[in-house]
Amino acid sequence: MNAISKTAFCTTWTDEFGITHIIYEKETDIDLEKAKELIALFSGKKDKKKIFLVKDLRNIRMISSDALSYLSSHAISRHIAAEAFIIDSLASRLLVNFFMKKYKNSHLVCEKFSSQDNAHSWVLSQKQQIEN
Repeated sequence: MNAISKTAFCTTWTDEFGITHIIYEKETDIDLEKAKELIALFSGKKDKKKIFLVKDLRNIRMISSDALSYLSSHAISRHIAAEAFIIDSLASRLLVNFFMKKYKNSHLVCEKFSSQDNAHSWVLSQKQQIEN
């Protein structure tokens, strides 16, 4: 496991397969400031390769429309190759549906899952497909 980055609301790390994980630690409301703080964790990376993400959204209570627009913008999504969302509620399902609709015309592939293992396996398979 590579270095762990923490904010007041989430933890991120990249595993031995090169997959980046984001876990929201407690019930969290995401506003534009938090969205920018999250993206800042990745913007300093020296290698500008596209990233493969597993996002655990089970602790997200709400996300502002400004944060949704920012996180789903092309300026952000163009740096992501594949993204798996872990969800467990209607609210998180609606959030992911919004992202998937926004990403529909991009090269980014994304899917929703109810378990960490399934999400990780899917992202790993996408990474292997893209890299081979």
